Amino acid sequence: QRDFRPALWGLTVLVFITFLVASCAPRVQIDDREEHERRLREELGIQTQIKWSHDVVNQVRHFDRQGRLINEQWLNPKGTIVTSRALEYNERAGKPELVVWYKGTEILRSSYRYQYDRRGRVLEESWLTPFDEIQTRTEYEYDNGNLIRKIKYNRFDNLINQTEYRYEN
Repeated sequence: QRDFRPALWGLTVLVFITFLVASCAPRVQIDDREEHERRLREELGIQTQIKWSHDVVNQVRHFDRQGRLINEQWLNPKGTIVTSRALEYNERAGKPELVVWYKGTEILRSSYRYQYDRRGRVLEESWLTPFDEIQTRTEYEYDNGNLIRKIKYNRFDNLINQTEYRYEN
Protein backbone atom coordinates (compact mmCIF):
# COMPACT_ATOMS: atom_id res chain seq x y z
CA GLN A 1 0.00 0.00 0.00
CA ARG A 2 1.13 3.53 -0.75
CA ASP A 3 2.05 5.94 2.00
CA PHE A 4 0.10 9.14 1.38
CA ARG A 5 1.47 10.87 4.51
CA PRO A 6 4.03 13.05 2.62
CA ALA A 7 1.38 14.19 0.14
CA LEU A 8 -1.11 14.81 2.95
CA TRP A 9 1.44 16.80 4.97
CA GLY A 10 2.31 18.91 1.94
CA LEU A 11 -1.35 19.36 1.14
CA THR A 12 -2.03 20.43 4.76
CA VAL A 13 0.63 23.14 4.48
CA LEU A 14 -0.76 24.29 1.14
CA VAL A 15 -4.30 24.29 2.55
CA PHE A 16 -3.14 26.57 5.34
CA ILE A 17 -1.49 28.87 2.80
CA THR A 18 -4.65 28.80 0.67
CA PHE A 19 -6.67 29.69 3.76
CA LEU A 20 -4.34 32.65 4.32
CA VAL A 21 -4.70 33.70 0.67
CA ALA A 22 -8.48 33.35 0.73
CA SER A 23 -8.86 35.07 4.10
CA CYS A 24 -6.52 37.92 3.16
CA ALA A 25 -8.46 38.79 0.04
CA PRO A 26 -12.04 37.61 -0.12
CA ARG A 27 -13.09 40.62 -2.23
CA VAL A 28 -10.89 43.02 -4.19
CA GLN A 29 -11.68 45.57 -6.86
CA ILE A 30 -10.95 44.20 -10.33
CA ASP A 31 -8.40 46.96 -10.99
CA ASP A 32 -6.43 45.96 -7.86
CA ARG A 33 -6.20 42.21 -8.52
CA GLU A 34 -2.75 42.09 -10.10
CA GLU A 35 -1.23 44.29 -7.40
CA HIS A 36 -2.99 42.33 -4.66
CA GLU A 37 -1.78 38.97 -6.05
CA ARG A 38 1.78 40.32 -6.32
CA ARG A 39 1.70 41.45 -2.67
CA LEU A 40 0.33 38.08 -1.52
CA ARG A 41 3.07 36.20 -3.38
CA GLU A 42 5.74 38.43 -1.85
CA GLU A 43 4.31 38.06 1.68
CA LEU A 44 3.84 34.29 1.49
CA GLY A 45 7.06 33.56 -0.42
CA ILE A 46 5.51 30.88 -2.65
CA GLN A 47 4.75 30.60 -6.31
CA THR A 48 0.99 30.88 -6.49
CA GLN A 49 -1.54 31.60 -9.20
CA ILE A 50 -4.93 32.86 -8.12
CA LYS A 51 -8.06 32.74 -10.31
CA TRP A 52 -11.03 34.97 -9.67
CA SER A 53 -14.72 34.74 -10.47
CA HIS A 54 -17.02 37.63 -9.66
CA ASP A 55 -14.41 39.21 -7.34
CA VAL A 56 -14.01 36.02 -5.26
CA VAL A 57 -11.01 33.66 -5.21
CA ASN A 58 -12.22 30.38 -6.76
CA GLN A 59 -9.01 28.54 -7.63
CA VAL A 60 -5.51 28.55 -6.17
CA ARG A 61 -2.55 26.82 -7.83
CA HIS A 62 0.85 26.21 -6.19
CA PHE A 63 4.08 25.56 -8.12
CA ASP A 64 7.46 24.15 -7.12
CA ARG A 65 10.79 25.85 -7.80
CA GLN A 66 10.91 24.35 -11.31
CA GLY A 67 7.54 25.96 -12.07
CA ARG A 68 5.65 22.64 -12.03
CA LEU A 69 2.11 22.51 -10.66
CA ILE A 70 2.21 20.68 -7.28
CA ASN A 71 -1.21 21.50 -5.87
CA GLU A 72 -4.47 22.89 -7.16
CA GLN A 73 -7.53 23.77 -5.11
CA TRP A 74 -11.07 24.78 -6.05
CA LEU A 75 -12.98 26.93 -3.56
CA ASN A 76 -16.66 27.72 -3.15
CA PRO A 77 -17.80 31.37 -2.79
CA LYS A 78 -17.33 31.13 1.00
CA GLY A 79 -13.64 30.23 0.56
CA THR A 80 -14.00 26.57 1.56
CA ILE A 81 -11.91 24.12 -0.44
CA VAL A 82 -14.29 21.80 -2.28
CA THR A 83 -11.83 19.75 -4.35
CA SER A 84 -8.06 19.60 -4.47
CA ARG A 85 -5.35 17.62 -6.16
CA ALA A 86 -1.69 17.04 -5.37
CA LEU A 87 0.90 16.08 -7.99
CA GLU A 88 4.17 14.19 -7.54
CA TYR A 89 6.68 14.16 -10.38
CA ASN A 90 8.86 11.52 -11.98
CA GLU A 91 12.24 13.25 -11.83
CA ARG A 92 13.60 11.39 -14.85
CA ALA A 93 10.70 12.31 -17.15
CA GLY A 94 9.86 15.56 -15.35
CA LYS A 95 6.17 14.73 -15.68
CA PRO A 96 3.47 13.85 -13.16
CA GLU A 97 3.91 10.33 -11.83
CA LEU A 98 1.09 10.48 -9.32
CA VAL A 99 -1.95 12.76 -9.22
CA VAL A 100 -4.08 12.42 -6.08
CA TRP A 101 -7.61 13.86 -5.93
CA TYR A 102 -9.28 14.83 -2.65
CA LYS A 103 -12.79 15.84 -1.67
CA GLY A 104 -12.01 19.00 0.25
CA THR A 105 -8.49 18.55 1.56
CA GLU A 106 -8.48 15.31 3.50
CA ILE A 107 -10.85 12.76 1.97
CA LEU A 108 -8.99 10.78 -0.67
CA ARG A 109 -11.19 10.29 -3.75
CA SER A 110 -8.92 8.65 -6.28
CA SER A 111 -5.48 8.84 -7.80
CA TYR A 112 -3.83 8.41 -11.17
CA ARG A 113 -0.40 6.83 -11.64
CA TYR A 114 1.60 7.35 -14.84
CA GLN A 115 4.53 5.49 -16.42
CA TYR A 116 6.63 7.09 -19.16
CA ASP A 117 9.09 5.95 -21.80
CA ARG A 118 12.55 7.50 -22.30
CA ARG A 119 11.07 10.23 -24.48
CA GLY A 120 8.63 11.30 -21.78
CA ARG A 121 5.54 9.84 -23.46
CA VAL A 122 2.87 8.18 -21.34
CA LEU A 123 3.07 4.39 -21.64
CA GLU A 124 0.50 3.53 -18.99
CA GLU A 125 -2.08 5.35 -16.91
CA SER A 126 -3.78 3.68 -13.96
CA TRP A 127 -6.85 5.05 -12.18
CA LEU A 128 -6.80 3.89 -8.55
CA THR A 129 -9.44 3.86 -5.83
CA PRO A 130 -8.75 5.36 -2.38
CA PHE A 131 -7.77 1.81 -1.35
CA ASP A 132 -5.04 1.66 -4.04
CA GLU A 133 -7.03 -0.76 -6.21
CA ILE A 134 -6.92 -0.34 -9.98
CA GLN A 135 -10.22 0.81 -11.48
CA THR A 136 -8.94 1.14 -15.03
CA ARG A 137 -5.59 0.81 -16.74
CA THR A 138 -4.81 2.40 -20.09
CA GLU A 139 -1.84 1.45 -22.28
CA TYR A 140 -0.47 3.78 -24.96
CA GLU A 141 1.48 2.63 -28.03
CA TYR A 142 3.56 4.85 -30.33
CA ASP A 143 5.16 4.58 -33.76
CA ASN A 144 7.62 7.18 -35.04
CA GLY A 145 6.66 9.47 -32.17
CA ASN A 146 2.95 9.34 -32.89
CA LEU A 147 0.30 7.75 -30.69
CA ILE A 148 -1.11 4.83 -32.67
CA ARG A 149 -3.11 2.88 -30.10
CA LYS A 150 -4.80 3.43 -26.76
CA ILE A 151 -6.09 0.31 -24.98
CA LYS A 152 -8.22 0.56 -21.84
CA TYR A 153 -8.81 -2.30 -19.38
CA ASN A 154 -11.09 -2.59 -16.36
CA ARG A 155 -10.03 -3.70 -12.89
CA PHE A 156 -10.37 -7.37 -13.91
CA ASP A 157 -8.00 -6.74 -16.85
CA ASN A 158 -10.84 -7.15 -19.36
CA LEU A 159 -10.74 -4.93 -22.45
CA ILE A 160 -13.06 -1.91 -22.18
CA ASN A 161 -12.14 -0.25 -25.47
CA GLN A 162 -9.36 0.23 -27.95
CA THR A 163 -8.75 3.30 -30.06
CA GLU A 164 -6.40 3.32 -33.05
CA TYR A 165 -4.96 6.46 -34.56
CA ARG A 166 -3.85 6.90 -38.16
CA TYR A 167 -1.88 9.80 -39.55
CA GLU A 168 -1.49 11.12 -43.06
CA ASN A 169 2.09 11.96 -44.03
